[in-house]
Amino acid sequence: MTRGLLLIIAAALIEFLQICLLLGLMGVVSMASLVPVVGLAAIPIGSILGMVITTCLSFMAAAFILPLVAHYGFWYTSKLWPVGIKVIPFVGGFVPTITIAVTRCVLQKFKDEHGMSLRGALKQRMGMQKPNAPASPVGARLAARVGGLPFHREVGAQAPLARTAPPTRAPLQTKSFDGIRRAASAAAVLLFFVTGSAAHAQTLPEPVQYVVSPEVPGPNQTVVVEVEGIGTFLGDSAISWQKDGKVVQSGAGLRTYSFVTGALGSVTTIRIDIRPSTGGSFVKNLVFRPSVVNLVWEADTSAPPLYGGKPLYSAGSPLKVAAFPTVVINGSRVAESSLSYQWRRGDQALPAQSGLGRNTLSFFGDQLQAQEVVDVDVYFGASLVARGGIVVAAQEPKIVLYERDSLRGVLYDSALPQAIALNAKEITVVAQPYHFDRAATLSGLLQYSWTMGGEEIAGPDSARGVLTLRQTGSGAGSATLEATLQNNAADQLVQSARTVLNILFGGQTSGSLFGL
Repeated sequence: MTRGLLLIIAAALIEFLQICLLLGLMGVVSMASLVPVVGLAAIPIGSILGMVITTCLSFMAAAFILPLVAHYGFWYTSKLWPVGIKVIPFVGGFVPTITIAVTRCVLQKFKDEHGMSLRGALKQRMGMQKPNAPASPVGARLAARVGGLPFHREVGAQAPLARTAPPTRAPLQTKSFDGIRRAASAAAVLLFFVTGSAAHAQTLPEPVQYVVSPEVPGPNQTVVVEVEGIGTFLGDSAISWQKDGKVVQSGAGLRTYSFVTGALGSVTTIRIDIRPSTGGSFVKNLVFRPSVVNLVWEADTSAPPLYGGKPLYSAGSPLKVAAFPTVVINGSRVAESSLSYQWRRGDQALPAQSGLGRNTLSFFGDQLQAQEVVDVDVYFGASLVARGGIVVAAQEPKIVLYERDSLRGVLYDSALPQAIALNAKEITVVAQPYHFDRAATLSGLLQYSWTMGGEEIAGPDSARGVLTLRQTGSGAGSATLEATLQNNAADQLVQSARTVLNILFGGQTSGSLFGL
């Protein structure tokens, strides 16, 4: 009956918590928050929430307690009708019907096993009720004579009576739940092994670890494999190394082996057989298929028309990285679209831009970082087949001055040097930005500033980077022209550049240059 008492306590505890939760919800939610009901007064929201939540908890409690009642043989269908009260709104939340039903079943089980109710047994234990006996000594002597026992003349003497206990009646309802009890037991055992084995695997580390460096080697690359173990048993263990089926080294304590991978698409198999002196063995097979992945980057920055070089990346500018893997399996190259790409930028994984066939990565660089580090892992199915990385250094933007000819246009084939002699009466200078964000260049976010001799000058097209200088008067001298360019985009303020041009003009005593 100890199990029955535990079932009653469990049911009472669950329903006590359920009632406390219902009272708490009714108290926390303001009574002013009401929900009108057709034909009825408004109902507090707290009561509605309490009713819904406690009804769900009631079904959960019944689903937990009732299978245990059936499993331990306390199931009596006629005693479980109070459980149905749980579906009545509000009433079912405050009445411990599951506890009442479980108590009725436990009491009925006690009565069937002991032939009397629990109340009668308590009275008998406390001396409030005597066991059944003949009403008088005469009856006792008669019973003794009939049974062939000696006749006792003493008034108080009584012959012992052969009393048989009533047969214990097992409840017929329990038999119909044998399947439920077996299913519950099997589920409990399965849950124990699943959760127990998972917890055991998490708490106990593997006795042997295999460290491969590099983890994903390329063709004709040196690979080092090291065996690490818990404790000191590896020092006395016989370790055998096989490469492609041939023993390459064997002996006690040989925990490290290095080799060189083959050409692209070749397969190298390493087998490690560890036999500790205490008995048993550990076997590990490692398969290496050299692959390569080349990463190419492209910056969306400014450059002059027909520029033969590569626009460089500057901090904060758009950057695109493309992966070109070469993976050969079973003699055939795997298509790029059949591979999965897992991108990382610095230490941050980029799952939103990773996936099957996604071999390009586009992002805006950080204007506060001097470089961008991008890595990619290439998978074929669940196998890691290639790994690559690239470092893109941020370059300082700059501006270069070119002369614009009235007939030929801007002379991009030759930039103006740091000092020039003004042979004609005027010159038109064009400031060309290099490595600024191209979108900012096209949208007008670049601001040009011109100064000569420390004084700001301007012209009709100076805001677009074009300035015309004309000599007035006569004479000779020099002037210093300074051009400044600033990117005013909020996330690209570090993009700025400055350049200086010294101009020698005239051959007479007086003269000046003015920006037009």
